[in-house]
Amino acid sequence: ARDVGSGKALATLPCSGIYGSVFVQDGGLGVASYHFDSLGDCYISYAQAPPAWRLDDGSPLPEKKPFTDASWDADALIFRGAIEWDPPFMGVRRCDYEVVFGADLSAVVGGRVLHDGGERETRFGSPWNQRDGTLR
Repeated sequence: ARDVGSGKALATLPCSGIYGSVFVQDGGLGVASYHFDSLGDCYISYAQAPPAWRLDDGSPLPEKKPFTDASWDADALIFRGAIEWDPPFMGVRRCDYEVVFGADLSAVVGGRVLHDGGERETRFGSPWNQRDGTLR
């Protein structure tokens, strides 16, 4: 709600963390988008993944792949969690994520994924954009 005269917001809610947020990559919502519903419900969505994205046994990716070992460091603005694949995905069984957020928590500004204990590392950075459940 906004003040009719000034157009200013009547109230601004403080942002105290990433929960309730979705962060999307270039492919859009459901193409490896990161969902942080609550500490116990963080996942990567593959609901709109390209049909060619398959597990090593040929089966499709799950629509929702939950993080295990999830943690949120509010001081450093870093989410950590793991994704475990069985069967493997592109030869990988475990991915350990470290996702770094900007000061206003509106974008991913850095981070990395360690594949199978560090055999390979993928780095990522900004800009990733936040979506609050509404398509913009």
